[in-house]
Amino acid sequence: MADNNTLQDRFSTWKEIAVYLDCDVRTCQRWERKLGLPIHRLDPDSSKTRVFAYKNELDEWLKNDLQTKFSRINIRKKKAKYFFLLIPAALFFLLVLLNMNPGSSVPFNFDIKGSSLLILNETNSKLWSFDTGLSNLCSEKAYREHFQEKRSDNMGAYRLPYLMIKDLDKDGKKEVLFTTQTRDELQKGLLICFDHKGKKLWEFKSGKALKFGTASYSSDYRIRGIAVYDINGNGSREIIVISTNRNFFPSQLVILNSKGELIGEFWNSGYLMDYDFVDLNMDKGVELIVSGMNNEYNTGCIMVFDPTDIRGASPQSGEYLCQELKPGSEKYYILIPPTDVENCICLRNMIDVLETLKNQIISAISGVGQIYYEFNFDLELINVKFGDDFEIMHRKLLSENKITSELNKDYKARLMQGLLYYDGQKWVSHPTAIRPTSPTPAR
Repeated sequence: MADNNTLQDRFSTWKEIAVYLDCDVRTCQRWERKLGLPIHRLDPDSSKTRVFAYKNELDEWLKNDLQTKFSRINIRKKKAKYFFLLIPAALFFLLVLLNMNPGSSVPFNFDIKGSSLLILNETNSKLWSFDTGLSNLCSEKAYREHFQEKRSDNMGAYRLPYLMIKDLDKDGKKEVLFTTQTRDELQKGLLICFDHKGKKLWEFKSGKALKFGTASYSSDYRIRGIAVYDINGNGSREIIVISTNRNFFPSQLVILNSKGELIGEFWNSGYLMDYDFVDLNMDKGVELIVSGMNNEYNTGCIMVFDPTDIRGASPQSGEYLCQELKPGSEKYYILIPPTDVENCICLRNMIDVLETLKNQIISAISGVGQIYYEFNFDLELINVKFGDDFEIMHRKLLSENKITSELNKDYKARLMQGLLYYDGQKWVSHPTAIRPTSPTPAR
């Protein structure tokens, strides 16, 4: 078979073959397996032996194998004549795609151009646009970091979505949920829902003016993030909205139905940072767990809700109590004790991240140095772990004689014993569900 071949026309390695065919080695190997590229081996029975190929056989293969030519139209300039033979077929195939693409009107992606939101299909063709009228609307990059789902940032915390494309009402068509986010953090409190064609279905303005203690707080709120979840198990998704006051501590947790109607609202005297849905009692219904900060007690907090019954406000007193709001409907409200490290550097022990692990452990992670508080499904704290950053800060403060503690079992035990649960009347140190009554301050 190789009588007409010479050593000068022989390629002795995969690399030489790939160079001649103007492709990479893996492509050549795939062509041999799937398309019969003429490759010879010193030992025909071994796939690991040395390979070689003849130029004239490769040329003949290229000439006769239409499928290979189609996938490598530009394989070499001297074979450009084959490209022109394929143009009519390629144009016909393209026209078929353009006329029969079933996803061409389905929202899939987005872009931000100036003050406008552009909704794109799966081929990144524009479907429709909406002009917010905001000259300082956040960039496409900022929205991309908050698109569709929670995303971890460089500090380990989660970025909650600003923009989601989901089928909310189980009709097979995707809606677009869009929050207005601006570079100066003003005018960020609006959530708009569009149908798949760009028609505005409804909008929700977060926040409202409230009075906590003797101080009045404005209705200027920014949406920290949104989520969707089928809370009732009926196929229609509810929307969770977490918002914070522009300058101060009040935060709002809202549940909307797919029509944008308010079906749940809770107020916390401190930022809300993260959420998770967990079936704590294994009854096939989920609980909503939310983490954040309680400003009155200057420490992190965790609360647990029945997501079908969200109302009221966090247990507060004095300047952090809003007389307009009734006690909350949360099942649990837990305060996480601050450490001597946080007290020393005047930072708050905010719980930034909630994660449910596969072994039925809820991991609540503080933002300062990342302390990991691990709870079981009975909301009992069963372990505390220290992140590297926390250990570094502790060693530094210890070496500067600013603290005297040691990171040992006793240190962990003091943290675990310092946990506080609100029972509806007072704060207790053992896992306790809330009995709805008037809130009182923590000890």
